[in-house]
Amino acid sequence: MESNDKKDNTDQADTASTSEKKMTTSIFSEDEINAIIKDFVLAWIRGEIKLIFPPADEIYQRFKKEKRPIDHKMASDISAITKSDLIDLIKICAKPTTPDQQKKVNEELFELILHFRCGDRIQGSFTGYSSKDKLEELEEKLNAVNKAFEELYFYVKAKIPDDSVLGKR
Repeated sequence: MESNDKKDNTDQADTASTSEKKMTTSIFSEDEINAIIKDFVLAWIRGEIKLIFPPADEIYQRFKKEKRPIDHKMASDISAITKSDLIDLIKICAKPTTPDQQKKVNEELFELILHFRCGDRIQGSFTGYSSKDKLEELEEKLNAVNKAFEELYFYVKAKIPDDSVLGKR
């Protein structure tokens, strides 16, 4: 009986480590997704992008093609709900929320962005994850490291005046 318990524990450990491995592989970090969402929302608010929501007729035709029950009023309602859902999600993002609620809203907004992009329903562009911003951040860090090395060099030079130790500069 004890061996079965050990096996169960091993299986649970294997499952846990497997799920941990799956959780660590992502092409976007949470910060990058947040940056994409923020850029999208700001671009939409500024009018830099226009979202093309599916009209009621398109929703009606899609449901009919998929043999799902729908009528014209229901298709109109779905079209209106999609617009109000986006606005509601953006309103939630604009104010302080719990971390769980913010994560849920971000997931929904990111999914909407993907759906709009896949459906070619975004006119204009938003930068999303900016390599320019990342490059500027790296340059700032490099400048800080260079400054630290320079300060260290002059500190050591002041303590050891012999140029033969540090080399001529």
